[in-house]
Amino acid sequence: MQIPLTSESIRSHLATDTFGWNIILKDSLPSTNDLAKQEDFAHGSAVLAEEQTAGKGRLGRNWMAPKGSSILMTIVLRPEREIQSMQIITLASGIAVVEAIRELYLLPARLKWPNDLTIYERKVCGILVESQLRGDGISKILVGLGCNVNQHPADFPDDLRMPATSLKIDANRELDRNELTGHILNHFEERYNQVLDGQSEKIVNDWKKNSNQLGRNVRWLENDNERTGVLRDISPDGAAVVEFEDGSTEEIISGDLL
Repeated sequence: MQIPLTSESIRSHLATDTFGWNIILKDSLPSTNDLAKQEDFAHGSAVLAEEQTAGKGRLGRNWMAPKGSSILMTIVLRPEREIQSMQIITLASGIAVVEAIRELYLLPARLKWPNDLTIYERKVCGILVESQLRGDGISKILVGLGCNVNQHPADFPDDLRMPATSLKIDANRELDRNELTGHILNHFEERYNQVLDGQSEKIVNDWKKNSNQLGRNVRWLENDNERTGVLRDISPDGAAVVEFEDGSTEEIISGDLL
């Protein structure tokens, strides 16, 4: 039986100081990121929806999921200090989700640059980080994530860009999204505080430990361009360091590595 999301159930799993104590939970939204952009929510607020009708991933791609099957959440950040790079926030949030999945379900979640999580090479979660500026600084950062939790194989369309899975498929049981949401928030608050404390090197190193791409052949896709190489490293600001077939090495900050 599917367990609905509730603010009370999510809070029962929190061990945070701030993250998740203000929950905005909607039955249906065009996009949790869009609502978080429009409203003046406090730092650490979690905006969730049982359904998104116009959810977006990176590069404007659609993120669709059957109602009540996923975690569709935006975490609102209001940085007290300068953030080194938005990519570090993306890496930190990816680590947090991996840690929560492994902690609860012992599934081998891995990270794919820049913003995907996979299990057995199949996508289970995507992250979209956006920022809003005020004057010369960032007024807020929106960390949006879509995590496939209780989908059946038939719920995924045939034309997906990357083969997809859900936690239910790989854990072989129905899962409580409230529990997972709480644990993601717990781990992300810890990782975000590391970013604020200048521990970006730890974030990058921990991301690399959980990567399924380092040292492997990759295809870099950006717009209509495609190049092949090997992912050699992740730079201190979160860029992908790729050695291409022509011997050149470049830091990649956009596009996809497949």
